[in-house]
Amino acid sequence: MDVTIPLSNLKRFTASLTCLSKIGKDLYISFDPFDGLTLSSLNEAKSAYAKFHFECGFFEKCLGLTMPTTATRQHDDEEDTEQWRYVCRVPVRSVHSILRPRKGVLSLRIRSEGHDDSGKHFGVNRKNKDDNKRNNANEKVPYSSRRRKRKSREEATRQENNDPKDKMMLTFEYCMERIPLPTANKQSTTAITATFTALHKIAVTDAHGITLSTSTYRKSRSEIIAPPKLWMRLLDPLKTQEVALTIDDALKVVTATSFHPSQEQGGEHNAVLAATRLNAVLKTETSTGVEEFDEYDYRNNRRGEKNDELEAEERMPEEVNERVILVFSIKEAKAMLHFCSQTNSAHHNDGDALSILSFHWGGRPIVIETDGDYFSAELVLATLHHGMISSSIGSRRE
Repeated sequence: MDVTIPLSNLKRFTASLTCLSKIGKDLYISFDPFDGLTLSSLNEAKSAYAKFHFECGFFEKCLGLTMPTTATRQHDDEEDTEQWRYVCRVPVRSVHSILRPRKGVLSLRIRSEGHDDSGKHFGVNRKNKDDNKRNNANEKVPYSSRRRKRKSREEATRQENNDPKDKMMLTFEYCMERIPLPTANKQSTTAITATFTALHKIAVTDAHGITLSTSTYRKSRSEIIAPPKLWMRLLDPLKTQEVALTIDDALKVVTATSFHPSQEQGGEHNAVLAATRLNAVLKTETSTGVEEFDEYDYRNNRRGEKNDELEAEERMPEEVNERVILVFSIKEAKAMLHFCSQTNSAHHNDGDALSILSFHWGGRPIVIETDGDYFSAELVLATLHHGMISSSIGSRRE
């Protein structure tokens, strides 16, 4: 893997790492010279999954280990195509600490080095350039037996000590502009520009065979398309870890309510104690009309004839054609919305990328996704089952 991110896309790439650092501890990197680069992360509870995909056009340079031709790629089987893919795992905090804002950055180059568990080398291919140098050196200096013995001893020592030079690594190389120093001749107006590089290396783990996937039931999903700032205005006043988002299609109102564990159906065995704690907590509610959204598509024609035949976990709520209540985590949702607010897009007047909220009902995952020039992002969040939500949540007011 050898990609170069230009300055125009570096802020967007850094914002994706900031979002992933608030979701999981491990960062999964998958690179294909034809498909591009994919960054994904999963939290420990496996209730939040985020994925960012950057196409080849997103980068200034996008090269693989050995660039295959299109004809060769078409004749390869599905198992053979894995040889072109680079997959690794790395702590997301390590990468996020490197991709901090810097002054004078021109570009960022990310390269792979070392060998994976199967012995495949993922470094930059410099064989053609180095062969001539080795041949010329061998002609001048004979390769003696003493040198061969010394080299074999060094390789054996490196294998015994498990030298990190042979491990899989990622190299982050910043190309930065040098700030010109003040000169004695103050009348000189021409500044001498120069560049220097800052190199960082991180050891990574081979992640071949590990696949992160989710089931989102893409068919028959309701969708709400809106700028991320509108969603942030609904979620910012809430001070709880989870939110109960009520989408009432009959009243054409979307309400965000702070959700507490005591509001979970059956979460408290003592009814008196549960009522006391419910009255003691701070409850906050924000709402807006559906006319504030750019697009509002609520599926109110769901049929429940076969609802009794399904298991309890798959049954639809009785009022699914009128309203749904979605209880999910606020932290991960705000991280994705913050990424959308930092991503410029020409699809909206404010310049922010539009966020698409897709949902069914409580108990099925929701998806927050966005896209732009040569990139796409999605966040999948688990929701609380509608049968476990107290009836006091989302109660209609006359």
